[in-house]
Amino acid sequence: MAALLALSVSLALVLAAPRLRLASAAAFLLGAAFLAVGSTAGSAQGFLALASCLAAPRTLSFVVAVLGVFVLSAQLQECGALRQLTLAANRSLRNPRLRIAALPALIGLLPMPGGAMVSAPMVEQCGHGDKHTQHLINYWFRHIWEIWWPLYPPVLLAADFSGCSVSDLALVLAPLMLVLVLAGAWWFLRSIPAASDDGVHSGGSISNVILPLALVLLCMPLAERWLSTLGVEGSEWALALATLPGMAFLMFQFGASFWWRALTSRRIWGLVFVAWTVKVFGTMVSASGAAISLADLVSSSGSMAFGLLVVPLIAGLATGNTVAAVCIAFPLVAALPGMQALEGRERVLLFAVAYAAAFLGYMLSPVHMCLVLSARHFGSPLLLAWRRLAAPLLLCVLLGAGYFLALLALQKGPADG
Repeated sequence: MAALLALSVSLALVLAAPRLRLASAAAFLLGAAFLAVGSTAGSAQGFLALASCLAAPRTLSFVVAVLGVFVLSAQLQECGALRQLTLAANRSLRNPRLRIAALPALIGLLPMPGGAMVSAPMVEQCGHGDKHTQHLINYWFRHIWEIWWPLYPPVLLAADFSGCSVSDLALVLAPLMLVLVLAGAWWFLRSIPAASDDGVHSGGSISNVILPLALVLLCMPLAERWLSTLGVEGSEWALALATLPGMAFLMFQFGASFWWRALTSRRIWGLVFVAWTVKVFGTMVSASGAAISLADLVSSSGSMAFGLLVVPLIAGLATGNTVAAVCIAFPLVAALPGMQALEGRERVLLFAVAYAAAFLGYMLSPVHMCLVLSARHFGSPLLLAWRRLAAPLLLCVLLGAGYFLALLALQKGPADG
């Protein structure tokens, strides 16, 4: 119970940071320290766990990967490539609502930590809506793919833990992307002008953004394979290496000065520091045992429906990380009464429900790195964003529940007959 209390206080501290006039990084570090002390009743073990999290190899590899993504993003912005992509979108997509949603959705195709920071400048350059609305549009539409896109690691992990094929799980989850788009359009795009732009839009090129990002996508599996031959595991190091060809392409196109300006930007290093503290906090949530204790408490009810929904949701909410949420929740979900006996389509459907619940918690999590960093970029209070996300996510719950109930009814119908 001490770990659960420490987790509750830590999350409250993160959310209340602006009111307490605490910087985001300070709030996450204090929260991690409180988890270390509170979950172990102040013993030296907690401090050792915190020290280990601060400089753990997985933490450092994550920071290096984030640095690569942020420098590449800043380089794209400094050399004007993001501006060119925005101009191209202005020319091709005359509807402002479609344009401001399509740009973060395009970047969302790439599974990279902190990817919302790549799309944030483009959403800002669209010039529609206030800063708070721009932040939520950027955050929401950046993540619409992660509910089913098989390139995302949590989808692959979910398939592995559940014993389902990736294609079966992805196909069941894919329609939920439409639910996310509808909810985001209703709640966040309505304040954006609906009329198409009639002015003449000229110029703009997508190649100087698409090609560097495509190089990241193509080089990542090659980097993972090469690193594995050297005995280095972890997709974070591979992502860090995969950003280098994109940077080299931009240096060849525009010169090295823009890369150097991005690398030495105090803003970029400040964002990397915030990302590091978010990672440390999320790691401490797992290391303290708080997330597992909470999931165990929920799953002890023995109710399959309760376990399928609440255990993954709590794991996603507490960690702000879909990979961690799947790793914590799915073994517990698999152990629920009756789950092992299920097979075929019904098994896929129930694990899809569990993944959707984990994604819901992840989207609402105050320790979700993209939410924190995008809020920082737009100067939007985290607590305000948290409140405004509740209604569209509730709509997603209602529509998603109807979708899954319909699928289960169709699944049981032929069997009963």
